[in-house]
Amino acid sequence: MRKFLGIERRGSLAAVVALSLFGCSSGSGSSGTATGGSGGAGPGNTGGDGQSTVTSSPGGTGGGLAGASGTAGAGDAAGSTVTPPPAGGETGASSGGTVGSAGSGGRGGTAGSAGLGGTSTAAPVTGGAGNTGGIVRTGGTVAPGGAPASGGIGGPGGTTAPGSATATGGTSARSSTVSIGGSTPGSGTPVQVSTFDISKISGTPGMRIGDINGDGRIEIVMGQPTDQAPLGGGTPQIVVCVTAFDLKGKQLWQAGTPGQFHGASSDIPIQVYDMDGDGAAEVFAAMDNKSISVLDGKTGTVKRKIPLPITNSNDCIIFANLTGKAWPQDIIVKDRYSQVWAITGDTGTLLWTHKGTTGHYPLVHDWDGDGKDEIMAGYDFLDDDGTMLWSVDTTSNPKLTMHADAIASADVDGNPQNGYEIVVGGNHAAMFDWKTGKQLWQDNNTVENQQMGIGEYRSDSPGLEVVLLDRIGPRTSTGHDANVLLSSTDKLLWKEARKDYGWITVTENMNNWDGNGTDLILSYHRGGETPATLYDGAQKVIAQFPHSGNLVDNAQHADLCGDGKEEVIVYNESAVWIYANGGCNLDDPPAHPSVPQQFHLHNWSEYTGWITPDVKFYTPGSKQ
Repeated sequence: MRKFLGIERRGSLAAVVALSLFGCSSGSGSSGTATGGSGGAGPGNTGGDGQSTVTSSPGGTGGGLAGASGTAGAGDAAGSTVTPPPAGGETGASSGGTVGSAGSGGRGGTAGSAGLGGTSTAAPVTGGAGNTGGIVRTGGTVAPGGAPASGGIGGPGGTTAPGSATATGGTSARSSTVSIGGSTPGSGTPVQVSTFDISKISGTPGMRIGDINGDGRIEIVMGQPTDQAPLGGGTPQIVVCVTAFDLKGKQLWQAGTPGQFHGASSDIPIQVYDMDGDGAAEVFAAMDNKSISVLDGKTGTVKRKIPLPITNSNDCIIFANLTGKAWPQDIIVKDRYSQVWAITGDTGTLLWTHKGTTGHYPLVHDWDGDGKDEIMAGYDFLDDDGTMLWSVDTTSNPKLTMHADAIASADVDGNPQNGYEIVVGGNHAAMFDWKTGKQLWQDNNTVENQQMGIGEYRSDSPGLEVVLLDRIGPRTSTGHDANVLLSSTDKLLWKEARKDYGWITVTENMNNWDGNGTDLILSYHRGGETPATLYDGAQKVIAQFPHSGNLVDNAQHADLCGDGKEEVIVYNESAVWIYANGGCNLDDPPAHPSVPQQFHLHNWSEYTGWITPDVKFYTPGSKQ
């Protein structure tokens, strides 16, 4: 329960297709290639059938890669963005140079690179006034956003000592962002700002992100899993290798030895979090089934090992504040489905344990505002000391008999007097009053609700909306899934009708892609012919993130550019692609001296849900 945590404005099951556990696969079509010349692009090749040791499904059409831009001419005023044609992929924007056209027939062609030498002559536009900082929990005060610098983003809000809230300053108006590299920031068009190969060390879904060296910039950490086959569905994963990169793909360090397996059908037990409070996050990874290795974020060396309560209690790593410290310094671990343990984050001293149907990833939050977290473990609501405060009788309700796949919490009904409601998804989703456990509604529009998100997706619907991922099935190459959007009162607003195959989508809430604090629905790992996509509350596609190779992709999102907006990282077993709304220059100095801890990043799970708005806070060693 956190009195001190600041709240920003409202703001994954990644399965391995070739595993016999799920018995499905997704083929990946080959990407088209571009011919040389001044911006010319060759036709995209058609993808072949994907192969797997179990089943196969047809691969998608390969994306034509855009040709390189032509020789730069004289610089224009802030470079313009060329509107992409409807079927040829995106065209890139260049400052004064010729834009490469998209590959003929390829889906989602990569943008042509900017022309060299073009210089913008436009003066920066003065930024608009910063918005007020995010809502703060009980015990904190709201710090107003700082006035933005010329052409930029609002400065951070006033800072407070650890134990109080820190509100981040508002972002400036989109029209007042300075053009970088000839692109038009804030246009809504995704611009690929980085890509690099990870084929030898990849792990899906093993990517975690955070500032591991205290330089004010987010880095990427990849945890590679062990072979899933002998583990089956009941034994937790193990991390065999951890590799750290900067956002441009430079390898910073590696711990462990890369293996030959790159995918897991469950969470990979690895997190990035600044537990010691020095301003640089450590990496926590279960590199065996008896302990958690704590790696120095700067070097990758093992700082210490936290013993686990029992062997194979390494299914997940959750950071919580159970002992009333200034920031979360305790850990919750679990076996696959039947028991959770609370331990201290330093020595692994056992605080308590609880047996029950735990679900995939318990949710921690300070619902009662006493400075310590409670825990929603499956359908059991636990106090900070492990005492069960209430439980849902699932045996008498056949529609809630499945274990909890996803759990989320927010002020869904828009009434702050009764706090945050809790939504639990299994075969069906149901919403509960956090204090009494009273069931407020139960939705019957899903077969298996695997992931979820909560956000302000529709202004015409009171309160917040809940998006569910329904894994319809069958679990084969011809299976289907669908996003389902519910109102705060369980009114069905829409259910997606996918035209391509894919049954293992991950769906979650994403906030502030546009710089205006908008909540959007991010879906990835879709398979079929659909890359990672951002949707609004009316199912309109706001942005897609095309790439080559397997479309059973994974994603992370955070403010990577320091511009107040969230960028999207998409990755599969082969490569990483980073997209920004309108572009940014990753070589620029960090916009802020420190990166806040962010709940959905340090308590990441492929079984999405989390807290809305996302909880952010600074540790004492952060340079604010």
